[in-house]
Amino acid sequence: MRFFSGFTLFALALAVLPAHSAEPLPAAGWTNLPAWRGFNLLNKFMLPWNNGPFSESDFQFIAAHGFNFVRLPMDYRTYIAGGDWELFSESALAEIDQAVSWGGQHGVHVCLNLHRIPGWTVATPAEPKSLWTDPDAQRVAARHWSMFASRYRGIPNDRLSFNLLNEPPEIAPATYSNVVALLAAAIRAEDPGRLIICDGLGYATRPVPELIPLEVAQATRGYTPFGLTHYRASWVAGSDTWPTPTWPGSLVNGYLYGPQKPEFRSALRIEGPFPTDTSLRIRVLQVSARSLLTAKAGTMTVTNKLFVPGPGTGEWKEVIFAPQWNIYQNLYDRDYTMTIPAGAPWVTLENTDGDWMTFAEIGLTPAGGAEAVISAGSRDWGVRQSITVSWRPQADPAVSYSAAQDAAWLWRQTLQPWLDLRARGVGVMVGEWGSHSATPHAVTLAWMRDMLNNFENVGLGWALWNLDGSFGPVNSGRPEVIYETYQGRRLDRAMFDLLREYTGRREAYWRWQERVLPAGLPEPLRQPTADAAGDGIVNFARYALALPVGPVPLGGLPRLVGPFDDAQGRQVELHYRHSLREVGTGFRVLTSDDLATWREVLEPGRIVEVTPDYETKAVRVPADSQFGFVRLELAAPPW
Repeated sequence: MRFFSGFTLFALALAVLPAHSAEPLPAAGWTNLPAWRGFNLLNKFMLPWNNGPFSESDFQFIAAHGFNFVRLPMDYRTYIAGGDWELFSESALAEIDQAVSWGGQHGVHVCLNLHRIPGWTVATPAEPKSLWTDPDAQRVAARHWSMFASRYRGIPNDRLSFNLLNEPPEIAPATYSNVVALLAAAIRAEDPGRLIICDGLGYATRPVPELIPLEVAQATRGYTPFGLTHYRASWVAGSDTWPTPTWPGSLVNGYLYGPQKPEFRSALRIEGPFPTDTSLRIRVLQVSARSLLTAKAGTMTVTNKLFVPGPGTGEWKEVIFAPQWNIYQNLYDRDYTMTIPAGAPWVTLENTDGDWMTFAEIGLTPAGGAEAVISAGSRDWGVRQSITVSWRPQADPAVSYSAAQDAAWLWRQTLQPWLDLRARGVGVMVGEWGSHSATPHAVTLAWMRDMLNNFENVGLGWALWNLDGSFGPVNSGRPEVIYETYQGRRLDRAMFDLLREYTGRREAYWRWQERVLPAGLPEPLRQPTADAAGDGIVNFARYALALPVGPVPLGGLPRLVGPFDDAQGRQVELHYRHSLREVGTGFRVLTSDDLATWREVLEPGRIVEVTPDYETKAVRVPADSQFGFVRLELAAPPW
């Protein structure tokens, strides 16, 4: 019996890095935050259902795969004693101490955040006193931060930072600045140099230049567009009625603001002409207090439909009372139709009386034709209708838009204001971002890549919400994903590998060839299928197998080991190296008896060697025929 091996470019798979030695963390200061890459860990996120110790395995897992940052959003009720917000539980604080210590041991920056701080939370129930106006809540909140500052005094800023509170609402900048000044003073009385990060206003979406004199960095969010990132999120009322997200997506905003919101009020305009009578259907979702939906065909009013939500039964599907404003914001989730007469040059839909209302989609059906749908792709608050929707019933598609939600739009909407702040000498990062598990997986990944590209292009640090859960790559419960079991975790491999591409430890082929291939090498010899060393090994194989450009070390190329006899009969093992820096390469092992018909080996193999740059994998294949061949195929990602 003789076996032969070889390798070519082909197929698909990926391995991961199981071990990591701590690397130095980058310097951090309020004027220049590093390009951190990491996750929010929710172990103490909310009493009672997220209240447990942190896990060292999370820190090991994060560090081993090239990430270097965790944010710990905490509910202060998880570390106080007996429900008294002025008494601290030493046993609970010891669990936070352990997380800070693990960060230092494993090369992971730890950012402590009071997601629920005395006097403020975005969660329910609301705090009994207001941090923005109540002196007692302010005093206690300052005491909490003073305690943490004293407890962790002297830990370098490259290892530890304080994120004062989570997502302040749209309050006056002076009010916010006064609270930040109070909390920062309490911290600096104990630890003068501690790095402090403050979320922006409007739930961390708007930079706050008024904080610059306080010498604090600032953090934003990456949840735009909200209709994509929070689609069918159980904690967002009405999100189960939203249209299925797409990416790139529609820029039509799902809000129609009335005269009570003059700064946001705008009409949605659909440009015609409308050559035939056309049925217009609008699916109304939520109505706040009162709204008058006015539809016009040109200058002619077609419909004035008044919505007044209230208690009990009515046109609505669900009664929603907002006690903080003493109004009803009921969910209707029903269609309303009207006829647009032939010859109308355009149609406008506007809220002409009241507060605000939302809609999911608009359907246009010409006489004798099929319906075309205009989806409300944006669910973001405070965004005016700003694009042109065009209706051409004879065209394909019948509906077109003057602009779309895409990477450039994300840059303008989510990054540019923060880059302007950074240009004024303020460190900036993305404290939370991600997409909930109900959003289609392919849509999530496409959106995430655009977000990550934008972050990388400007060197912006980020923390995904979360590692383990519906926004993360582990145990996320996405129905389309076939999860890989890895180190006891149900891993979304596609998402995880996408995130790893942007940690700095992984490098796409073009980054590898810039680093490894000689600078003066002609461009044709730098291509993946070229052979820069002239020894028959193409550049992409060197990249995927972690081979140098030069003499190949003993054991560097794929090789056969054996034979062995086991319960399955006679076997040989194919040993091959797999670079831990490569991005997107597929590895596949095949066997043949005649070089004509090849069969894939589905046995997963085992790791027999790990180095900082590669791991060596061993895959057993049958060796019970007189002649046999083994082939390792490498699949390059599309360039």
